[in-house]
Amino acid sequence: MATAARPQIGPRAGTDYPSSLIEFLDWFQSDEDCARYLAKLRWEDGFSCPRCGPGDAWLTKRGLYACTACDKQTSVLAGTIFEKTRLPLLLWFRAIWFVTSSKAGVSAKELQRELGCSYQAAWLMLHKMRIAMKRPGRDQSKLSGKIEVDESWLGGPSPGGKRGRGAEGKVIVAIAVERIGYGVKSKRWKLGRARIEAIPNTTGDTLKDFVERNCEQGSVIYTDGLNSYQGLDQLGYQHEATAVSQGNEPAHVVFARRAPRRLAREALGSSALITAAGAPSMRPPTWMSSYSASTAATRTREVCSSTASSKTP
Repeated sequence: MATAARPQIGPRAGTDYPSSLIEFLDWFQSDEDCARYLAKLRWEDGFSCPRCGPGDAWLTKRGLYACTACDKQTSVLAGTIFEKTRLPLLLWFRAIWFVTSSKAGVSAKELQRELGCSYQAAWLMLHKMRIAMKRPGRDQSKLSGKIEVDESWLGGPSPGGKRGRGAEGKVIVAIAVERIGYGVKSKRWKLGRARIEAIPNTTGDTLKDFVERNCEQGSVIYTDGLNSYQGLDQLGYQHEATAVSQGNEPAHVVFARRAPRRLAREALGSSALITAAGAPSMRPPTWMSSYSASTAATRTREVCSSTASSKTP
């Protein structure tokens, strides 16, 4: 009796992609190894010419596939994040492995340090990877249900001056994140999708516009006691505001303690800035000595312009 074929449920570790770092290093030792792997992914059933369809091809000295029927030359990198890159494919592959195997996210500064490349190269690769990992249709779907909304000032340390709201040389970031349930074991809210944007100010018009663009009407919006959030109930939302001074925690918004610090780590490139207790470390890494508030603010804008986080859908 014939056995029914087992349905393909997706790529398999060790067969379709490396299952460990040792296997990754064994599979990919040169740019040619990377190019052959891309060709296998792109033309799983054999070469297909974009002009005349499936057929045969030969590899030119420039690494292009020339169709034997029409002589059209095709790059295996065309239409991918590697197209027109001047960086070695092996560097790209190592960057992808490092980013996708990290649980806490990776900053451009960290990628630069691990790969030994320039900051510009690290930022470019990370930016393209974040765009590639962005869920299709993400911009058309808004957050819904119970949503935490807060704003934060991000930037590098600067001597003197005002702290907190209104600090100079900082970037203002608006944050919204879904609550998807309360963890019995963790004793904290489980977080869903998130939206993070750099905003020019914290006026009512700016913050309410951020909420309207990113949150479905009818959702429950949780904020702190900032007056700028007043009026959300008149825009079709259920608004629950809690003053920070009335809560048991430094801030009632759960995500507000996690997202700004996470974004700051990606913008500044070091997790050492945040201690286990969540307070700023008194001894930042040595490279921070050359960072000004304006430089860190620029890093923050870069992160916000590309995406909220590599892990955010």
